[in-house]
Amino acid sequence: MAWRRFFSRPRPRTAAGRRCRALRLELESLEGRRLLAGDTPAGNTLAGNTLAGNGLLGQYYADAAFAALAFTRIDPGVAADWGTGSPDAALGADAFSIRWSGQVEAKFTETYSFSLNTTDAARLWVNGRLLVDSFAATGAGASGQGMSGTINLVAGRRYDVVVEYAETGGAAAVSLRWSSASQPLETIPATQLFASQRGGLTRETWAGIAGGTIASLTSAPTYPGTPSTVGTIASGEAPADVGDAYGSRLRGFLAPPTTGDYRFAIAGDDAAELWLSADGSPESRRRIAFLDAATGPREWNASPTQRSLSVPLVAGQSYYLEALHKESTGSDSLAIGWMRPGVAAFVPIPGEFLTPVVPVVSVYADVPTMAEGSPSPARLSIVRSGPTTAPLTVAYSLQGSATNGVDYAQLPGTVTIPAGQAAVSLELTAQADKGVEGTEQVVVELKQSSGYEVDRRSMRTATIALQDDV
Repeated sequence: MAWRRFFSRPRPRTAAGRRCRALRLELESLEGRRLLAGDTPAGNTLAGNTLAGNGLLGQYYADAAFAALAFTRIDPGVAADWGTGSPDAALGADAFSIRWSGQVEAKFTETYSFSLNTTDAARLWVNGRLLVDSFAATGAGASGQGMSGTINLVAGRRYDVVVEYAETGGAAAVSLRWSSASQPLETIPATQLFASQRGGLTRETWAGIAGGTIASLTSAPTYPGTPSTVGTIASGEAPADVGDAYGSRLRGFLAPPTTGDYRFAIAGDDAAELWLSADGSPESRRRIAFLDAATGPREWNASPTQRSLSVPLVAGQSYYLEALHKESTGSDSLAIGWMRPGVAAFVPIPGEFLTPVVPVVSVYADVPTMAEGSPSPARLSIVRSGPTTAPLTVAYSLQGSATNGVDYAQLPGTVTIPAGQAAVSLELTAQADKGVEGTEQVVVELKQSSGYEVDRRSMRTATIALQDDV
């Protein structure tokens, strides 16, 4: 049975200090599947082209078992034919594997068919659901053979997608395609794919807080909204011996590589807590381990409370993970460990299975018109969520009938939100010409990039009207 809930949140302020238009988050079920981002258009079809996507994050391994990570890069999609070679000189011609991850944005509200054509073994998850798996089948994925699965998608919504591919010998090729009643069969283009940010956890610190308990951190007036520093660490282990009288928080999303029972542990000096959600929502997190007294670095067995019970996790799903830490004086350390299925020891969680929490960027049209012969520019606000401790550079594309640098003053394609600010203005100034062109349009769309995510379609796009001479 379908269900629906509505939530509202305080409206962010534009660069001019005004409140943005009202925001509403709508959560609904679709055959029991998770909907990760919403923007359902009228008619269940997205109009126009998007340039916001940037492809998928590829994690390349020097073995066929996803054990020896060699390098990562962003690929425009999954469409490769290496013949008897390999994707890179860092990998051998045989016995390598690749994991691609990110999100796919649907164009239509329809049943989609996703297909993998490969010479070897491959898996595909969409929205946490395993659609294709040829790893267990002997001889599956022979050259030119396609494997497919179907899932219902909603236009404008983004869904987690993960592809795993393993090459064990001979020719190597793999491609990911989609089709629906309105979507002809094609390789999924980069514009519809949004690369994941896998590679570590967000680390926030709050300086100048006395005490050695978690309560001394969470009761501080600057927590959680005003951290002293915000950065990313490459694994589940934070830097050690960096100071006194501070608190910290590690947070992000965990992507388990296999389905099974996991155990987690927290080690730290002085106090620490470990929280995990049953899904990707921070609101559903629960405490699974804690420390009231200091341990040594990576000391997983000092107290029974620092180790969790078995936690069943499902490959292809994403789980919110958070650790709180308070340091008083002396040595300081913090590490999140896990024990994977079939493994008998705790180790810090590697960054390849972790994704940091990054800001979401949106655009609002404060002044949506400009005119030739008028000194008054059109004005947009680029707004980010989360802490404002560091500057953030945001990329954007310019489309529409008006031409950048001809009909309006040249814009560079990036804008930086300064440290300490949640928003910045972007101005567009019309340039006079001798022709009579009528009203033209400029469509500004924010583009996905490292360090942030773009909002849903209607919140990442703004349209400016350029009028002829006034």
